[in-house]
Amino acid sequence: MQILKNIVIFIVSVLSISLLIIIFDQLGMNKKLNLFLSALLYGVFITIYLQKVFLSLSYFLGFYSLLFMISYSVEVIVMLFISCTVLMIIKMIMPKLKDTRVDRFFIFNKLYKK
Repeated sequence: MQILKNIVIFIVSVLSISLLIIIFDQLGMNKKLNLFLSALLYGVFITIYLQKVFLSLSYFLGFYSLLFMISYSVEVIVMLFISCTVLMIIKMIMPKLKDTRVDRFFIFNKLYKK
């Protein structure tokens, strides 16, 4: 059942990034910025959903290899690099954020203390 769920998530994520690229293109966004934002959002979505490095990398490689076979474009390789960079950044930063006290960054606590 978990495998079927992951396959459905893969299909939904592929459709969502494709629709995102089309919507950004129709809004008149710069092509390079469009691809950067789409790869960034796809990387964040897959990394946070799967939470495993191997599964995330396999999803990235699967999707971008299919996209590369269709387009034979260097931009696909750049998008793969962006998504993998997002994966590595999230995997480095998230454990550090769990140990940090967030309330010390906000001034609200100091205003209401008597």
